[in-house]
Amino acid sequence: MFYVYGLTDPRTLMIRYIGMASNIRRPRRHADCLKSYWDGVTSHKTNWIQELSRAGFNYEVCVLEESTSREELQQAEIWWIAFGRACGWPLTNETDGGDGQLNASEATRALIGAAHFGKTMPDEVRDRISASLMGRSTSEATREKLRIAQTGKRKKQVSQ
Repeated sequence: MFYVYGLTDPRTLMIRYIGMASNIRRPRRHADCLKSYWDGVTSHKTNWIQELSRAGFNYEVCVLEESTSREELQQAEIWWIAFGRACGWPLTNETDGGDGQLNASEATRALIGAAHFGKTMPDEVRDRISASLMGRSTSEATREKLRIAQTGKRKKQVSQ
């Protein structure tokens, strides 16, 4: 299943962020911005979540739509963000939705890059990511896409 979800401010009961996920646990991961390794990484959404936390609150998650088709939900996410903006919801979304940062401006991409430059993940986070990927296999379709994307590219020579 795929989900379009909203993060709601419990103080105002207004939706502040709209996202899409293939796992209903993903909306809870937005709270990772409260962990120390996020220091210095800011966005309108993370500032809002951190502000909520300082005030003693947690955002609430509401499922707006669900489907078995990712393509349908990409369009639904775009619709929900446009609807929310048209209704005057104080959304923290930086893009129009659909699949991540598809329409992020050059300035936004530069800010994101600068915020992450030189940062490393703690070993415990790397270990959790590694453990979650163990045993997964890549589909033939994905392997073919990767092969096509890499065709014609030269490998960097590693100096020894």
